[in-house]
Amino acid sequence: ARPFVVRTRDGEVRALGTQFVVERGAESTRLAMIESATAVRSARQVARHADDAVRVQAGEQVRITPEGVTPLAPVDPQGLRTQWQQRQWVVLDRPLAEVLDELARRHPGHLGYDAAQIAGLRVSAVLPLDDPDRALALLQGSFPQLRVTRLTRFWVRVERAG
Repeated sequence: ARPFVVRTRDGEVRALGTQFVVERGAESTRLAMIESATAVRSARQVARHADDAVRVQAGEQVRITPEGVTPLAPVDPQGLRTQWQQRQWVVLDRPLAEVLDELARRHPGHLGYDAAQIAGLRVSAVLPLDDPDRALALLQGSFPQLRVTRLTRFWVRVERAG
């Protein structure tokens, strides 16, 4: 049914005939535009029934929190389209814990880690979205200080080696 609306606890994105990527993080929601435009409102704006939505165009991205919508660095729309089509995730300077949270959502079992132990480790990588085990192997190869322990196929632990 029209209009197509994506809602998170941080706010909502209303499609205006478009392609976009929505990524829910621990602290906020990120919207990156591939094509056309969206109208974005924070949870506060939604609660107030405010009509002052932020229009986000192709090549732009924003962070949505319950309090507001803030612009982020521009994105390459064609690159985003290719990543989506090839099921790849381009991670740029993100905390390892956030990356592991996303991989855990796609892992068929339990993927655990101690956030305090891996604090300070940041990731920039291209990871396969449809193969969390391969993504973990790539991370381990990039971070020699990481140890990935597989107790079973479904129970995986990531920790700092040493």
